[in-house]
Amino acid sequence: MTISRPRRLASIDVFRAITMLLMIFVNDLELVENVPTWLEHAKEGEDRLGLADTVFPAFLFIVGLSIPFAIRSRESKGASKKELFGHILSRSFALLVMGIYAVNYEEYYTGHAVIGKFAWLLFATIAWFLIWFNYPDNWPWGRKWMLRSLGILILIVLAWIYKGGTPEHPAWMQTHWYGILGLIGWAYLCGALLYLYIGDRLLPLTIAALFFLGLSIADSSG
Repeated sequence: MTISRPRRLASIDVFRAITMLLMIFVNDLELVENVPTWLEHAKEGEDRLGLADTVFPAFLFIVGLSIPFAIRSRESKGASKKELFGHILSRSFALLVMGIYAVNYEEYYTGHAVIGKFAWLLFATIAWFLIWFNYPDNWPWGRKWMLRSLGILILIVLAWIYKGGTPEHPAWMQTHWYGILGLIGWAYLCGALLYLYIGDRLLPLTIAALFFLGLSIADSSG
């Protein structure tokens, strides 16, 4: 019996793998001394790009490449616009939640916290897997939702015990800049919804691209 597997584009998968490798590489540069300047992030005010500055745009590029194929694949299986809309919202929400927890990890202050910083992130990561893991189709519905409910409970407890800021000015969890995952979530939400309702029509897509480019320039220029 032949098992049909979803077709994948090797070029996107390879590009994604290279980007992940670069992400791990540049994240570890802070542990090394005398790193060449061109490998690091450009400092604020510098008119250049370091290798580390290209990783996040590459992630966004991969998201943009993948959206049309993902939507077409679900449409070919009979998914309606309403179902696709709900799927896009749920995925965006997942990325935003993970991004907010990840960025608050950076602000976590262990001096007046219940558990250590790394333990807090470990439990958050376990919760993400419990909630958004792609469980086997043949698993009982109750087992899946028991595990997902456990993940949600862990996130609620982690938010409840969270302590950030400084000893003088303690703070609870905030959105901050949403973190890398959160920014990918916003980009995915906008890109996927645009493609869902615009499709391959070049003129509306070009207008949308120019709008977001102008919005970015206006935001950066204050």
